[in-house]
Amino acid sequence: MIDPYLSMIAFAVVVDYNSVKAGARELGLSEAKTSALISDLEDRLGKQLLIRRARSFELTAEGMRIYQTAREMLEIGTEGLQSFGGGRKTRAQVLRLDLPVLLSGGILREVVQDFLLAHPNVSIEINFEQDTSEKGLELFDLVVSSDSPTSTDISFRKIEGTGAAFYAAPDVAERMKGTPVQEIPAKIPILLCSDHSASDWAKLFYRGAGSVFPAISYRIKCDDIELVHNLCRSGAGLAILPKSRVGADLASGRLVPVLEELPVRQPEFFAQWRKNNGRLALIKTFLDHVDDRLQRLRAEVSHRPSP
Repeated sequence: MIDPYLSMIAFAVVVDYNSVKAGARELGLSEAKTSALISDLEDRLGKQLLIRRARSFELTAEGMRIYQTAREMLEIGTEGLQSFGGGRKTRAQVLRLDLPVLLSGGILREVVQDFLLAHPNVSIEINFEQDTSEKGLELFDLVVSSDSPTSTDISFRKIEGTGAAFYAAPDVAERMKGTPVQEIPAKIPILLCSDHSASDWAKLFYRGAGSVFPAISYRIKCDDIELVHNLCRSGAGLAILPKSRVGADLASGRLVPVLEELPVRQPEFFAQWRKNNGRLALIKTFLDHVDDRLQRLRAEVSHRPSP
């Protein structure tokens, strides 16, 4: 007879790794043996715990409840071994994130660094090939997108950043002085990132123009906000940047705020996850950490002295 406690452990580890193959490798068992343990657990309980798919699985409501119990069992057992000199660390929980490349670098580095230091038993995998489809939410625990979800099976939390504004290197700002707003796009190179399109810029510069013409021409358009930031700092053109990124540049004088009279649209992001995800507690802990870090940054930005 297969040991029911081993079945519970196998179930917890497979859910932790979101993969039978990876869970089996961690357990030192074959995939077939690991699958058999989970099937045995389902048979014993008379409940379906996993909805199996081609390359992944989804926890049922009962599966999520059993997972929480199984994980507690695993942690208690590991702590017990450690107390007797076993020395093995608590098994890491893995959190898989899918993010827009626009969020790479900058504040994300700080958020992840702080979170990992505060939660030594958590591992994070980050993917920047944005996939907001149903498949994406099967492969990842948390997907961050500029689109809010429409499915009732998906929970979400709005992420509010620190705001965005126009910035330019001092020599570019000097060239802009005395230039009517509508003439700036013809005289100053424009640097675009994916979150503010040429159409968004046109609406800002040609307010009341009805059909928003002429269109904005630009020197570069890309998803990499760090590249746009560096180009702006080097004097290559005018950019809209998150306020959280430019504190050191404002203090050193490498960037200055410009066009402060124009109302820049503030980007919105939505963190999304499946309601029956087995890592709900970990997801919410991570999002609480993000909210706290952003709240502190907003306070820093609002109290930052003007250059």
